[in-house]
Amino acid sequence: MLAILLAVAFSVPPQQTTPSSLPVDAEVVKKSLVFLTYEHDDFEVVGTGFLISIPMSGDLAHPHVAIVTSRHFVDPQWAGCSWSNPSALTVRIGIWQDSFTLEWNGQRTWLAHTDDKVDVAIIPFDGRLGRIINRDVKALPVSDFSTKQEIERFHLGIGTNIISAILIPDLFDMNRNYPAFTFGKVSSVSDDTGKLRCGTGPLKDRLSWIIAGKFVPGNSGSPVFLMPLEFALGPALQFNSPRNMILGLVSGNVEGADFAEMVPIKYVFQVIAKYYPDADLSREGNKDKPPSKGGVPAQEPKAH
Repeated sequence: MLAILLAVAFSVPPQQTTPSSLPVDAEVVKKSLVFLTYEHDDFEVVGTGFLISIPMSGDLAHPHVAIVTSRHFVDPQWAGCSWSNPSALTVRIGIWQDSFTLEWNGQRTWLAHTDDKVDVAIIPFDGRLGRIINRDVKALPVSDFSTKQEIERFHLGIGTNIISAILIPDLFDMNRNYPAFTFGKVSSVSDDTGKLRCGTGPLKDRLSWIIAGKFVPGNSGSPVFLMPLEFALGPALQFNSPRNMILGLVSGNVEGADFAEMVPIKYVFQVIAKYYPDADLSREGNKDKPPSKGGVPAQEPKAH
């Protein structure tokens, strides 16, 4: 009987995961990712970020837009790197790019978490949207962020399948550099801190999960989505898993191994709740806006 079952199993052609069967809207995700670069001496520092839409309370309120990325990219001094923090940043989305300052009147124009171990930066994009009107740009909604209740209810953790949209630095000179998708699993979940260093700098404590997958330098800041088992096995199975959700963002790859750090999305949510007190942060019907203690607001950014 076992031989018959094995013969049947291997006679079935493998299912292919296609964009239409992914648990994320691939077209929206592709158009929400941004390439981030700045010059340092004789080399270019490259990172990734993604646009998010932050709805405001009230029917007539316009949503805010911001870029989510890794703190170590915009704040290398925080990470213990040997070079100084950039004062300006080039943002590229598809075929469009422009540069923005990261400081205004001596104050930074981006937001960080109050916990120094959280590798998250949020760059408000309001006042800059006029530059990308009709650029076919999208933003991921905050309502797609996973909740603590969902992570516990669906037992998301070690072994959970993930999918991440990443940009490929080696293809940066292409006319239209839209991202590729990479697949992996959650390898370690802990409330403890891991230690990484920038070059030969000091070790830096960071709060993160460990994920297995193919990531390269420059992928820090890429969003990580839940990849339910049904999709990993093929579209023939009925989808009974959680909704489309963002679990976190890549914050660094482990050199010499197919592992990376992932900052849980809850830390991004906490910074948003701190800096945007009038935001409508409902997720799956949950008004779970946390107390205002998760972020350090910077001076109100202005367009330049």
